[in-house]
Amino acid sequence: MLKKINTLDNFDAIIFDLGGVLIDIDIHATAAAFARLGLRDIDRHVTSSHAGGGLFGSFERGLVSPDEFVGYIQSLIDKPVGRDEIVEAWNKMLGHFDRRKVALIERLRKRLPVYLLSNTNELHKRCFDTMAEGYGSLAQLFNGVWYSHELHMSKPDPDIFRKVTGEIGLDARRVLFLDDSPANINGAETAGLQTMLVTPEHGILSVFGNF
Repeated sequence: MLKKINTLDNFDAIIFDLGGVLIDIDIHATAAAFARLGLRDIDRHVTSSHAGGGLFGSFERGLVSPDEFVGYIQSLIDKPVGRDEIVEAWNKMLGHFDRRKVALIERLRKRLPVYLLSNTNELHKRCFDTMAEGYGSLAQLFNGVWYSHELHMSKPDPDIFRKVTGEIGLDARRVLFLDDSPANINGAETAGLQTMLVTPEHGILSVFGNF
């Protein structure tokens, strides 16, 4: 795992995670929104989704539909709650896409291909896909995008990284992957990629500050 990036010469492409790297994520905002609807342990379910478990993990891999997901949430609440309220609460965790990060992707893309690989779900995608200022879709900002719910597989499974690098057609050893999850970093390293862990203190604006 890399600690610092001083040159791009060692890479043929860069793959970014989305939530926690490019878009701010606040799971507690979703937990609070669901608590107001009468569901107080949603944070436990959300946490399990990031470990690939339960219905939430299945939703993230596209194995259950948005309607099934919403129906499951409704079944956990002891009063009638509308679909739109559930979706709004679920999307509360999604913050904004800082314009400076959009500009960084634009600068990097002039040097080498830049891709996106995210563990996400259909409802979140509908919300975040137009967050990048000046772009109708994230697919317009990046050279390519991959989402777990469309691939039916998710990080940290090394196979998802093998699939993406295979589709890109590049040697994984020449691809840099950035994520805020140590487990996902480990999965990428198992698949042969170079990696960098993104943290609140070590975000991409500082990582690529010289580019």
